[in-house]
Amino acid sequence: MGISDYFYCSQVVDLILTEKPFAKVVHVVTSKEKPSESTLLMTLGRTATVLSARGLYFGDKRKLLMIVVDSSQISRLRDIVHLHDRDTFMIVTDAREILGKEF
Repeated sequence: MGISDYFYCSQVVDLILTEKPFAKVVHVVTSKEKPSESTLLMTLGRTATVLSARGLYFGDKRKLLMIVVDSSQISRLRDIVHLHDRDTFMIVTDAREILGKEF
């Protein structure tokens, strides 16, 4: 068995134990003044936490959006974000456990 086989097996075991696929946490860094919050709400049915941020190199103002979505919504989220700002920076990670009423 190769290393990728072990990875896929561990994903299947996690799915069996938790009974649902992992959600994703997406961090979006954008320089747009008004991020696409309303589009996120209307299209994905998700909201985001918006934080003020500053680029370290140039010191320019930015917005950091933290969004939790189902794995199946990642490609649609990517399309929405790039539609509003082609220069966004996105980080997508697995969310193993989410606590709260919104998810």
